[in-house]
Amino acid sequence: MYGVVKVNDEEFTYLCRVQIPQASDLKTKQFASFVLTANKRLYHMRRERPYVNNFSETLERIHGDKDDPVIKNISICAGKCLGIYHSRHAYDNIKYVLRINVGLKDTSLNNVEEHENKMILILERKKPFYILLGHRITKKNLMNTLSRILYKSLYVDSVEELTAYAFKLLNRPENVNYVLENRAPFHFMDSKYRNKINVRLNVNLIDHDTAAMEISDGVWAKIKLDDLDTFVNTFHHNKRRSKRWRYISPRKLWINLMGEEPTDSQLKLMINFLKQNRTQDIVENRAKELMQSLTVKYPDRIKILENSKNTIMLVRGKICDWVIHENKENKRRSNIQKVSTYVFIRKSLMDEEQRERVLDTSKIGELGFSTQVLDGDFRGPICIDNIHTNSSTGDQFAARALALLNDKLMLDRVYTIKKYIPSKVLNNLDIIKPSHFDWDIFERFFVEKHTDGEEDEV
Repeated sequence: MYGVVKVNDEEFTYLCRVQIPQASDLKTKQFASFVLTANKRLYHMRRERPYVNNFSETLERIHGDKDDPVIKNISICAGKCLGIYHSRHAYDNIKYVLRINVGLKDTSLNNVEEHENKMILILERKKPFYILLGHRITKKNLMNTLSRILYKSLYVDSVEELTAYAFKLLNRPENVNYVLENRAPFHFMDSKYRNKINVRLNVNLIDHDTAAMEISDGVWAKIKLDDLDTFVNTFHHNKRRSKRWRYISPRKLWINLMGEEPTDSQLKLMINFLKQNRTQDIVENRAKELMQSLTVKYPDRIKILENSKNTIMLVRGKICDWVIHENKENKRRSNIQKVSTYVFIRKSLMDEEQRERVLDTSKIGELGFSTQVLDGDFRGPICIDNIHTNSSTGDQFAARALALLNDKLMLDRVYTIKKYIPSKVLNNLDIIKPSHFDWDIFERFFVEKHTDGEEDEV
């Protein structure tokens, strides 16, 4: 916030700039900006020193959030700009006018106000709801919608395109978009084993305000989008306000959606169907399919090796070869680092002191590889974190593999990689021969490893 700029006819105008977080270590920063006009003075603009600096750059690291961490971060920043995330700043009967800059790259003070290409949003707060562009909306959906509009404003140049995008978001709640992409979450208690079972249910949109949810094999039930929104809040965001959905069993779910009691055979089939759609099984199977699809799309650059104890992915980058394997050694890092990453460096690229320090065997977890046979050394594990703490192992394999295909770009985006690459390579990226090793030798050693309980020597 730059502070109050104009006070006319009891209108207070502020110039605002919100930093858009990036999932990389790039030093460049990008900002979304808007001119905010309110019919009341926003006292938090000058009082929120611990949260918002002089340039409205508010960044908070999001740990383990189920939502998109980038959108969540923008939501927190924008919410503090409007003063609606804290009860002491939740102004009643207030009207905001946001003039969002579209396609503005330079967000200096003069440009924020004078930029002509602006989209106008009108927002009112009438307790307990907000009204955005004539649509009544909850606070959570409001901030998700506003955050996506601010993010989108950086990448479009047309006000009409951004306005159409805004109405598309308003007509379909964030939770509905989530389940159409990721299925609807549901959980219940298994009475036999007394454990909680998390499942995912297919959802299809069948009308502008109605969806269909598959609750049993071939059984689809209609559900209004407003009810689906509440359903997701209950089972995905752990809200407990809804009396209709909280603590319901599969039988109660059938009654709520179908309007009648299920027969014993219908209920038995439904429970077995739900158990076959466990969340973790679906996530892991989808991640494994993604890993296999990468080997088909990049047959010469990505290869998966498996034995009875481990899975390894080989990636051929533009600069070096990389090895990714499941991280089973450090359980404390398993949430954001379920896999470990190593880089292969040829001996000819090492400094003399480094060559002397190289051991006879390069280690990758529990696997040993002869440095002399591969003519190089594996360096790592390299610290590469996931933003989400709940990403599956297969997803982490795939994310790192796709990034390392262009390892030249990764050197700038992930700063922890550079210290494992010799200066001779970093200073001659365009002319030096890539640091690759023979994948056939590696595969033969990996497959033959642990035969009859003994390690084979290469």
